[in-house]
Amino acid sequence: MTKVKTISYLCQSGEAETPEGEATKARLSFGELEKRIFCGSGLDIGCGDDPLFPDVRRFDKQDGDANNITKYINEQFDYVFSSHCLEHMLDPLQALTEWWGVVKPGGYLYILVPDEDMYEKGIWPSKHNSDHKWTFTIHKHKSWSPVSINILDLIRELPSCEPVSLGLVALSDYSLKMVLRKSKQEIDNAKFCPADRLLSTREPYLKLTAVSSFRLFVQVLIRQLIRSGFSGFSGYFKKKS
Repeated sequence: MTKVKTISYLCQSGEAETPEGEATKARLSFGELEKRIFCGSGLDIGCGDDPLFPDVRRFDKQDGDANNITKYINEQFDYVFSSHCLEHMLDPLQALTEWWGVVKPGGYLYILVPDEDMYEKGIWPSKHNSDHKWTFTIHKHKSWSPVSINILDLIRELPSCEPVSLGLVALSDYSLKMVLRKSKQEIDNAKFCPADRLLSTREPYLKLTAVSSFRLFVQVLIRQLIRSGFSGFSGYFKKKS
């Protein structure tokens, strides 16, 4: 049986991204996908003192610069995991390309980042973590954030990349998950269709369905209602009565 350990939210800056309870939320969201992915040799980037598994290879600030990880690691792994670390990198594309380089063909890259709307909530610089250098969204034509990055744009730059899962993490207030598989065969990323079509396509390798989009919409709506104390609905019913 695959063991699941609490995920660390320590990143290259050496500062805790979130309290331990948030790592527990990520662990609780693990399912069959994670059981299949987290097998064999693994690398945890930005794990601090709390690696994904006891036997995973650890890489943190004391081990070198995660922006240029191939300078320090010259082997490849069945899976590479990093939680809330990419937003601290100087160049997310360069860092992601470096991390991609230590994934074996047929292996997986599993990344968690904060969703810009759920975490930063329209405020920049970040009021939650002053070391954040970027914000992330799956795809937008235009963002309120001056440092916004579309995840789909990053994916297109990775050679032989097969997106497996993209979306908001269940049981999380703000985490986005991207799970990418490195194909054993060469893939021409230039053949990727435009992002707006990619989001609506039924390609088997991309699980961004209308159902998941609707579920995300409902989650955001419920959170907004809870935070407002259902004041909008209560006012409506008072008028009716």
